[in-house]
Amino acid sequence: EERTGAPILGILPYAGDLEIPEEDGASLRIVNARARALEDRDIAIGVVVFPRIANYTDFEPLMREPDVVLRYVESPERAGVLDVLCLPGTKSTIADLKWMRDRGWDRYVAAHRKNGGAVVGICGGYQMLGRRIDDPQHVESETATIDGLGLLEIATRFEGEKITIRTDALHAASGLPISGYEIHCGRIERFGASPLFTRAGADARREDSAENIAVEGAISGDGQVIGTSIHGVFDTARFRRHFLNQIRARKGLGPLNPEQADAREIRDRAYDRFAQILRSNLDVAAIAAIAGIEPRRLRD
Repeated sequence: EERTGAPILGILPYAGDLEIPEEDGASLRIVNARARALEDRDIAIGVVVFPRIANYTDFEPLMREPDVVLRYVESPERAGVLDVLCLPGTKSTIADLKWMRDRGWDRYVAAHRKNGGAVVGICGGYQMLGRRIDDPQHVESETATIDGLGLLEIATRFEGEKITIRTDALHAASGLPISGYEIHCGRIERFGASPLFTRAGADARREDSAENIAVEGAISGDGQVIGTSIHGVFDTARFRRHFLNQIRARKGLGPLNPEQADAREIRDRAYDRFAQILRSNLDVAAIAAIAGIEPRRLRD
């Protein structure tokens, strides 16, 4: 300040383990490095790293469970033997489905399922698990239609208007509540697929002619394959543990009931901690004045 005359608004210290979701995929290598130290845990979960991966933080809550080792994998050759294979969201479903086939992931998925492994698809990953994906208006690509992986009795059609909603639902089999959000152009057509969730309250009364919105997601007849359009589905601790205990049961292991917080509660604490770091180390009033925020509004 003495040399330049420019005010110093503060100096932020380095703060580790904030538990705030990462902005991009640059941290995935760190996750995998940590996973190598946990190889002896009961449940091995792999997440396919699409070239256009999105919302990969859907799986972060699983890493906090004491019986899970989770890693992100780019090639089937490095996937190894997994209990659960996850197909995450993607910014371009059709392009990443083609990439999966080019890499041999389709063969890995089929063999994994045949050997008793579970498959989880979220949003774009869910769409890939169906019979086919149609894009007649070329919303997402120049490909008008493409065969899916055929693990769920659904099909997807892309439309120009994107659905962006918060969703509350109940797990159809257990009645456990979950909460998350949807952001997708795909509309799901069902071919007798059993629903994974039933929508709760106002969500079940939305008008949407493209699909039966009273139910959501799908599960295969043998229960090994599930898919959903809902991001944050594993944020709710009770449903997350229910899902993992089902995997444990298939492996002949007894259930665990550790006391884990919901991911939303963990994030809220993390944001409160980050806010306190800002308050303690920055001239917040000066920053508010620069931004044109009144002090009263800042307090609120």
